[in-house]
Amino acid sequence: MTKPELNDDELDVLFDAARKDTGIPTPDFLTRLETTAVEAFAPPQESRAHRAWFAQLHDALGGWIGVSGLATAAVAGVWIGVAPPEGIVDPVNLVTQLSDETVTFDGWLTSDADQWQEFEDG
Repeated sequence: MTKPELNDDELDVLFDAARKDTGIPTPDFLTRLETTAVEAFAPPQESRAHRAWFAQLHDALGGWIGVSGLATAAVAGVWIGVAPPEGIVDPVNLVTQLSDETVTFDGWLTSDADQWQEFEDG
């Protein structure tokens, strides 16, 4: 509204004019709207069977965002597997361990019966 000094009578005239306008769309408009909607939802011309396997995988993973997230997770997994942080047991050492001793995880799980008995009596 460019005229801020409208009084109640002038506003009533405007509201009455708006109520009288039914707003029924013309048949020409409805035809154009239907044509546009049919074109928008038409099946794609390209068959999915003729697409490259990488393009299909790219779409299945959610585009470049999904592919980059998967690549980042794979690189992080390889990095943690090759050079694990100090708090994580090294899986390579567990697999290549040649002794018959059980792994105690730096003394967290000991099989000393006296310690268990003291814990239970506690």
